[in-house]
Amino acid sequence: MPKDSSTGTDSWCVDRIPVLDWLCWNACMRLLLPVFVLVSLTILAGEAVSGGFPALQAMAPGFFSSLLTLFLFSVLFIAFCLLLRGPDVLDCSVDRSGFHVDCYLPRPTALKLMARFRSPDLEAGEDGMVLISRRDVSWQNIRKIQLWPGRTTVLIFEQGSYMILAVPCTPFSYEHVTDLIRSKLGKNQDVRMPQVLRPEGFREKLQALRGRQLAAEKKKLQKPKKKAGTGKAGGLKKFLLSNLKGSKHRKRKKKSNTAHRSGARTSGSSAKVNKPASVSVTEIMRMNAEDEAEARRRDNKQKAGR
Repeated sequence: MPKDSSTGTDSWCVDRIPVLDWLCWNACMRLLLPVFVLVSLTILAGEAVSGGFPALQAMAPGFFSSLLTLFLFSVLFIAFCLLLRGPDVLDCSVDRSGFHVDCYLPRPTALKLMARFRSPDLEAGEDGMVLISRRDVSWQNIRKIQLWPGRTTVLIFEQGSYMILAVPCTPFSYEHVTDLIRSKLGKNQDVRMPQVLRPEGFREKLQALRGRQLAAEKKKLQKPKKKAGTGKAGGLKKFLLSNLKGSKHRKRKKKSNTAHRSGARTSGSSAKVNKPASVSVTEIMRMNAEDEAEARRRDNKQKAGR
């Protein structure tokens, strides 16, 4: 797909020889070096547990020389495998969705396919090439971008540290790719990239924005706090407290008045002790009924005695 300025797309092809490509060696070493470090630490830890420090001193000279020899043989084996892979073709493109890199193997053989960890039964297409791998990276997943101008290569990182894709460009497509990156991600502060990929004046605008944010935070820290009881919430609290105090005062006053009245009644009743009490009609009738019942009980007892 040729360059299309109206849709912001571009595509190009790059020939690559894996054994001479630094990025291929970089991918292999990122796997080989951690494995060697892990194996070395495991052997040293096992020897220290079993024999202690004297065992480590005894094995140190021969161990490190053996480890270095094994590492050199591993590097030679990787170089042999990369040599067996043979040259390949990278079909690269960039559009509104992101970057796309397809790796094709021209004139495939069973040995080349096995060196790339592919099935030897794969058949070439009409153009005589086999698709080996396909990598797609969207603009949203990019967290860091680095440029390698000497090799016209764009390095794309995810999570800021892990390189997920290396996009080799031709001298003609390199400028257009950088322009697309500038238009898509240039204003995104979350993506780390060289200053040349930022729009003009972006650094000054970013510094001004950060200056305003620092000034606002400083002003917020220096702003005096309101005293308790001020403002709407403080006024409402003060009003409720005054009403509560008033209600408590009224209750205490009412209790004191009630106690005063009860005391006055008690004193009045004590003053009227000598006054004869009046007997009600109901009380007189009750007393008569009790006398009659008592008389009937006596009569019943006398009859029972006879």
